[in-house]
Amino acid sequence: MVKKRKKQNKNNKKIDDIQKKICLATLNLLQSKTWSQITIRIILKNSKISMTEGYRVIKQKKDILVLINNYIDKQMIKHIQNIDDSSTKDKLIEVFMIRFEILSEYKKSILRIYDHITKKPDLLIFFLPSLLKSLNLMLEFCNANTDGILGKIKVDVLLFIYVATFLVWKEDKTVGLEKTMAALDNNLNKIDNLIKIFNFKK
Repeated sequence: MVKKRKKQNKNNKKIDDIQKKICLATLNLLQSKTWSQITIRIILKNSKISMTEGYRVIKQKKDILVLINNYIDKQMIKHIQNIDDSSTKDKLIEVFMIRFEILSEYKKSILRIYDHITKKPDLLIFFLPSLLKSLNLMLEFCNANTDGILGKIKVDVLLFIYVATFLVWKEDKTVGLEKTMAALDNNLNKIDNLIKIFNFKK
């Protein structure tokens, strides 16, 4: 049983490593190419991963969008562990800004993905569940109950905040993302009454 668990952990670690290499190779390629110009073959070649290994974790190119979002989530989780306990709004601001700071490390690549999927409704529909999962994760970290219909409403409200703030972030050239933070604070203020009505902490 112990040997089986160790083998499973080893396999999971290998898959995680493959996924990370694919994500980083894709983000690197997008520095100089558009999403349409890169293929799975090119990505795997730059990842130094065989086609056999690559197709263990991706079946089609759009799967990489989810992998990249999951990679951003993992980076975010590493940083939010150190956030001090505070009000729901303050926590949301910190979690959001950590995410935008991580996105900024790959801004050119992220914007090339954004430019592509906003022109492809089918890709937006495909990617949306992954983004909602990320927002759900962010809410849970802020001690918000995301169960049931009320939980879904909270995630939908947060989606509105995220998209509105993202549109400011994509144009924000300030070093400390001051414009993004100001927009986020303003957007959260707009739903302050909703936060109280829905009681995000329950």
